[in-house]
Amino acid sequence: MCTGEECVFPVPPYAKPSSGATSKLPVSAWGAARQTWRDQIVQRHGAEQLESMVNGWVEAARAIYARGGNISYEQAAWIECPVLLLNGDGEVDNTPEDARRLGARIPNGQLEFVPNSGHPIQRDQPEFLIDRSRRFLQTLTV
Repeated sequence: MCTGEECVFPVPPYAKPSSGATSKLPVSAWGAARQTWRDQIVQRHGAEQLESMVNGWVEAARAIYARGGNISYEQAAWIECPVLLLNGDGEVDNTPEDARRLGARIPNGQLEFVPNSGHPIQRDQPEFLIDRSRRFLQTLTV
């Protein structure tokens, strides 16, 4: 939930160490109650990504919880390194307004909208992703 300059996301119960986080893992043990979620992930990202994505989400949520349980838009201004933000122009979860707001907040951030892409840029526009990432990396100095 975002209010003003700060976004606070409730920590899902599975991220709390004492809540039995392993109930979400392994994904292969998911029952009918999670079938819709599984189907959505597979449709959007592919079956080969299911297990690693859920594992990544659980670990990310645990890390957020371990650091106090919130993500602050205000803290984006503290990022000191160059950042390339890519957002698919057909993305439905990260709105263009939110992407622009975040991109403007990062001092050395560059935001680009990837044409003809939804959330999985690596699937929708792999050549664009590779080319743009390479060009961005070439601009960096050690």
